[in-house]
Amino acid sequence: RVLEQSLLTATITISILILASGTRAATIVVPGGGDLQAALNAAQLGDTIIVQAGATYTTGVSFSLPYKGAGTGTDADYITLQTSNLAGMPASGVRLDPTLQSGALAKLISTGGYPVIDSAAGAHHWKLIGLDLSTNGVRYTPDLVELGFQATSRAQLLGQRNFIIDRCFIHPAEVTPSTLFTTVLQRSAGRGIGIAAVEVSIINSYIAGFAGQYPANDPNAGQNIDSYGIYSPTGPGPLHILNNYIEAQFNNIFLGGADSDTSNKATLSNATMSSATFSNVANLQVGDLVAMQTASATPKPWQTGQVTAINGNNVSFT
Repeated sequence: RVLEQSLLTATITISILILASGTRAATIVVPGGGDLQAALNAAQLGDTIIVQAGATYTTGVSFSLPYKGAGTGTDADYITLQTSNLAGMPASGVRLDPTLQSGALAKLISTGGYPVIDSAAGAHHWKLIGLDLSTNGVRYTPDLVELGFQATSRAQLLGQRNFIIDRCFIHPAEVTPSTLFTTVLQRSAGRGIGIAAVEVSIINSYIAGFAGQYPANDPNAGQNIDSYGIYSPTGPGPLHILNNYIEAQFNNIFLGGADSDTSNKATLSNATMSSATFSNVANLQVGDLVAMQTASATPKPWQTGQVTAINGNNVSFT
């Protein structure tokens, strides 16, 4: 049995199909010109939201992925936001080629200088498939996607988990499927995806065009953009970045740069270039990377190493 409902937002109607099965799972179809944020708000864990291939959905503030409660903690929780034309997409596991498959994508556009997509505090289990994410090019937008940046505590940060971006095209407005290698120096977006979450997968996507200078209407006009394809200032990860095309002038992938707010910290003693005594070895395993800072030097230099052995609190690294 299929039960059909409608959500009314002003004059916009969003059809909701609720499939009768052992578990409640809805398919929410958002027509071109429909209210995508209303659909994101209405969706429950396990639902699928379908946006129309070739249609454009605009936001002045961000399409926000809400928190939907704790859920089961399994893959059954995923809410999927996907194009209506999966048949026109490359097969699962195959990288998107915008020159061939752009017509199968649904376009999500930011107009206000905010990310196209961000996640609310605590949000988890969201999957994005077959989306073209960009801006209208009018206002400079630092990040096109931000996942996990709204957390206000470490517990909330650790609860923000299980995000998948699959076969998406993420780019400044100056880069298009027909002009992937533009000669335009000024760019209206600086970074593709910012991550502060757990278990994030960026797969089979095309993330390109992050380079050049701030546009003329930005206070930093003429300066080079600190451009990244994907960056995570604080983790905590893990991050799975697989089979993507990533193109950025400063760094394709950038990790670190902010205080991690983690208990995985230690004070070192008896330190050499290959070993030290750590005050805390909880969660530390052979093969992990450690970053060590010399407290007495100015400026304070950093050394990194990969753990090769742990004997009590004595840690060896290369």
